[in-house]
Formats: sequence, structure tokens, C-alpha cells
Amino acid sequence: MIATDLIEHVYDLNKLFSDFNKLNPNLSMVFTTGSVKSNFLKTRKLQKIMIEEETESYLPARKKFILEKFPNLGTEEVDKLAKQTRGLIYPDIKQFVEIYLKTNNMPVLEIDKYNTCDPKTGNWTERILSKKHYRKIFNNNGFQVTFDNGFYNTNRNNVISTGIAKFANFIMRHFKIIGSTFNPLMILIVNLHRS
Repeated sequence: MIATDLIEHVYDLNKLFSDFNKLNPNLSMVFTTGSVKSNFLKTRKLQKIMIEEETESYLPARKKFILEKFPNLGTEEVDKLAKQTRGLIYPDIKQFVEIYLKTNNMPVLEIDKYNTCDPKTGNWTERILSKKHYRKIFNNNGFQVTFDNGFYNTNRNNVISTGIAKFANFIMRHFKIIGSTFNPLMILIVNLHRS
């Protein structure tokens, strides 16, 4: 299976790969994602997009949902709950608030401070995960993953930009760690663990 621009948008990667593990004993997958944590400039650009979507769309939507489902909560509590449920869809938000009401403690979500998703659909804006995080998800679901740097398109009209792209591709191929800092996309090659 090959998927481009998918993995960073899936709501529950653990469920997805648990299901894939059961699907086919010989399953191999290749994913590409432009959400590359090691590329500082790209990460900053994506974080700005996520801040905007969170502030303008998703946070207000979560507040509205919590107010509708739990009208007895105070404004301060609703604001705090809406912020703490970033990265959850409506059914999970409801469960989160119910746990809070029963225990008076808010569950702790393991989420980067920028990553955010549409609470209606679960579509993550551009979830940025580290290689370590991806590896943990795959390992927990019976897969092994290897990573590779992507590449820049060298078919350009401008000779200078073509030269820069070729040089960048050379660095990414031969000096993978340094190259990952300006990598335009990450390639994840996934196979089931072989026993």
C-alpha cells in the first residue's frame, strides 16, 4: 500500500495500524508526509497554520459542543475543558468531560502543543510527529518502520533553483542526518515484524 499526504491527517493511528495488522500477514506500506519535525522552517510554517485553525475554528467548536452537552458548567470550566480536549473528536470530548465531572481531574492527553484536529471529523490539520513517536506507534501494532528523506523536484525552469534542488537532494541522500533538517518530506517504509 502506498499513501501520500495521509498519515499526518488520520485521527487514530493506533487503531488504523492495529486494523492493518489484522488485514494481511504480508502487508507492506509506504507513506510520505510533508509534516517533517526535523525541518525547522517547515515545522514553523505548519505550526502557524495549526494555530490559526485551532483559534478560529476548532477551539470555538469544542467550546460550543461542551456548552451544549454540559450546560451546567461555568464559563471558566468550559474554556479550560475546550483547551484540554484539543485533538479529540466529539464523542471523545464527551467522554473526557464525563471523566472530569466524575473525578474532578482532567485526563492528560499526550499531544504536541500545536497539533490540532477537526473535532467533527478527526482530520488533523498537519500533525507533526517525531520519528521516535512514529516508531512507537508502529512497534505497538506489530510493525517495523524505516525512514528516508524525500527529495526536491529538479525539473524546474530556472537553472539556479534546479542546481539548488540537485545539491539539496545530494546532501539528503549522502548525509541523511544533516539532510533531514531541510527535508521537504519524510518517507516511512513499513513492514510487519517477522518472527
